[in-house]
Amino acid sequence: MRILIYSYNYYPEPIGIAPLMTELAEGFVKRGHQVRVVTGMPNYPERKIYDEYKGKFFLTEELNGVTVQRSYIYIK
Repeated sequence: MRILIYSYNYYPEPIGIAPLMTELAEGFVKRGHQVRVVTGMPNYPERKIYDEYKGKFFLTEELNGVTVQRSYIYIK
């Protein structure tokens, strides 16, 4: 089955909903599903985009079998 997860937060953010969404997505992969996560650039809890993601508008990466599509978000 192909599964799409939309979440404001995802790995590598250490707290909040990110660990739960990461565990959920990776759990589906372990059960043989194809998983894609759509999320923003990591910024939580400091509310600053992490250095390795700065200056990027879109990014697709593969993390533990999960395709993660990130997009720029404006942080106030």
